[in-house]
Amino acid sequence: MTDDLEGGQITAFEGKRGWLFLGTFDGFDAMSLYTDETTVPDRVFARWARAFERRRRWFDQRGIALVTLIVPEACLVYADLLPDAIRLTQATPMRRLSERLDKAAATDVIYPLQALIDGRAERETFQQVDSHWTDWGAYLGYRAVMEAVRRHLPAARLIEPKDVTWRQRKTFGALGAIMTPERSCKVPVASLTRPRAKEISEMATEQRHKLTTVVNPAGGPTAIVFRDSFATAMAPFLSESFGRTIYVSSPNTIYYDLIEQVKPDVVIFERTERALANPPIEPDLQDARAHFADLELGNDNALLAQRQSRAFLRAGKAKDAKDMSDRALDLAEPKAPGLGRALLHRARIFRALGNDDAAAECLRHAIALEPDAAMPVMLAGELDRARGRMEPALALLRRSTALEPGVPKYWEALGGALLEGEDAAGAQACFERALTLDPDRIEAHLLMSKVRRGQGDLAGARRHAELAVEIDASSSFTVSNLASVMIAQEDWAAARDLLAAAVPRFPQAPAFKSYLALCETRLGERAKAHAKTGS
Repeated sequence: MTDDLEGGQITAFEGKRGWLFLGTFDGFDAMSLYTDETTVPDRVFARWARAFERRRRWFDQRGIALVTLIVPEACLVYADLLPDAIRLTQATPMRRLSERLDKAAATDVIYPLQALIDGRAERETFQQVDSHWTDWGAYLGYRAVMEAVRRHLPAARLIEPKDVTWRQRKTFGALGAIMTPERSCKVPVASLTRPRAKEISEMATEQRHKLTTVVNPAGGPTAIVFRDSFATAMAPFLSESFGRTIYVSSPNTIYYDLIEQVKPDVVIFERTERALANPPIEPDLQDARAHFADLELGNDNALLAQRQSRAFLRAGKAKDAKDMSDRALDLAEPKAPGLGRALLHRARIFRALGNDDAAAECLRHAIALEPDAAMPVMLAGELDRARGRMEPALALLRRSTALEPGVPKYWEALGGALLEGEDAAGAQACFERALTLDPDRIEAHLLMSKVRRGQGDLAGARRHAELAVEIDASSSFTVSNLASVMIAQEDWAAARDLLAAAVPRFPQAPAFKSYLALCETRLGERAKAHAKTGS
């Protein structure tokens, strides 16, 4: 069964009094986050902590308030209704993150677990047949957020209990719907006595990411809310608290380009606690423009055609994607703000079709339409590099880093081209810059490992290879790279141990077995040589 709010395959298990709890989500055992602290490695929470610290510095420098809401899981709020066989760990994801946050990063990080537990005395705070909270739980979460917001923005309005009326309605919920027979329950539903906020625009991608703008005629501060599905029930309250509220559904990231464009008074970052299993990648070139800008084509028909073109390209149907791109551009307004990004998308289509000349022409026009944007410049540079035109490629890639120097990917792209041109020193400087911006960049660590290895610095190569594995041990590529460096060092024992653990984890990588056999052979030869010397 697909959960339309979150878009994944889910399973449920039953607790006491007929309560249902989320079991797995897209094959991931969500409950294990709260019963087995080894499910998520410590390095994931260390990465989150570094991201929180970077965010705090960035927002403080710009005088923008930042409030983070982590929504506790139902199994914690209703722990007394879990099956007796389930034992919760004390090392929950939020606790493990909190232990790593310094005082500044922890400022205005909201985790309303106790409020949601206490709130059960008045109304249910979560749904008996769904993993989401009720409107009442969302209201309590909203109150906790606004308490932090109003410390920075006293003018932000607060929806008081007297402003809300409550009724009950029946719901099946995402968990109840997958049971046989289906389960339902009654949940508390909120209605505002005097709602004023109105939605004025919404853009939705083919992957259901949305950017929605709500305006309140009463005026007030501007807020951007980076959200997941839990913010849906909070939105009616939040929208009444600000003059303009922009809701953005996104990966676990903040889109800094949108903040620079809107210049809000406050940013609210909301995520359910289980999202902490996946650390953010930021700053990243996959920003708000990359997700939404090509949909700004001036009318709904052009938007629908462009969205369909994106879906076709994602499915590998490049010809169909081109046909819908033709339609989108035919329907678009002549000076629509999204034309540059629509041409970027079109360039990707032509690359998929093997027509590099047409792709280059699309990129040339995209650069003319967005002269201050780094992405079209980088893509043009990457295309020139692929075609063997290294001099113009390097000029374009250098220009991309000058346009947006705070995005690590552009430095990685330039460094890769310099390394290909045998400028190891220049490449190293680029990769170091990328790692200064984000120490958790796997690609930069792997490229630095390659540079160090080329310089004969195997110890340095190994250090970066080990960091790449520490960041992502689930990648066969990072493990393979580290193993190759260990083998080059003739550290056969370490390589053997690494590969022995990797072989059962990566059955799709048969080379690991060959490398493991090589290590065993070398260790055997060394043991024989030592025995012979000793005799």
